Amino acid sequence: MRKAIALLVLSNLSVFAFWRGITPGKSDDFILFEDFEQKLHWKIEPKQIVKSYGRFIQKEPIFANSVNVNEQKLGKLFAKDQKWLNSSNQFFNRPKNKAAKYSYEINCFFFKPGQNYINLLRPQLTTTIGRPLILSMWLRSESKKHVMYAIFSNHHGRKYKVRVSDFDFYGWNRIEIVLPGYIAKRNPRNANKYEFVFHGFRIQSSSKEEASLFVFAYDNIMMLIDKRFDSYRGSEIKDNWN
Repeated sequence: MRKAIALLVLSNLSVFAFWRGITPGKSDDFILFEDFEQKLHWKIEPKQIVKSYGRFIQKEPIFANSVNVNEQKLGKLFAKDQKWLNSSNQFFNRPKNKAAKYSYEINCFFFKPGQNYINLLRPQLTTTIGRPLILSMWLRSESKKHVMYAIFSNHHGRKYKVRVSDFDFYGWNRIEIVLPGYIAKRNPRNANKYEFVFHGFRIQSSSKEEASLFVFAYDNIMMLIDKRFDSYRGSEIKDNWN
């Protein structure tokens, strides 16, 4: 598994889906955090003078009849991802052949670029067991200089920001990043297992942009989780040291 991660760092992360070909087991797992099947709105904070809002749009990218080679490539990749997700419902606790139909679009206005930011927080927070290795998602941008960060915390309550991507491209793209190992910490109250919480994202405006409306969208947020540290022989037997 470590060799695969090393190859990811050297490869083009925007065109390589890390989860295809990986079978969940005791060592590794992948989690679909959001595909907007349930149509639950994310919380947006802080509230600004012009209220930011999110809305559901038809799942993209379609790139129908596109003559752009890059768009054609991305369209094929998105289709492969959707086919894989729809055929892997047993991994994500979804009804058979139940495919999500929506992506999530955010509309926000930055009055003071460089100072303004918004947090996009998941509607339901859950603690995840294991160490996060890779974050993958689809992101649509309008070629701006703003930056997206992912927000995590551990059982101590300490929060971390991890840079995900700039918005310096136009249209849809798959974003995949290797996550730092310090995000998850062992919790002595839960059999000393590694734990972390994925809260959502922060969008930091850039001082190089003018005050303006910013519209972007995201979809299919997944993570590859390392569970090897919690899968030693006998780990399934609960101890009574406490």
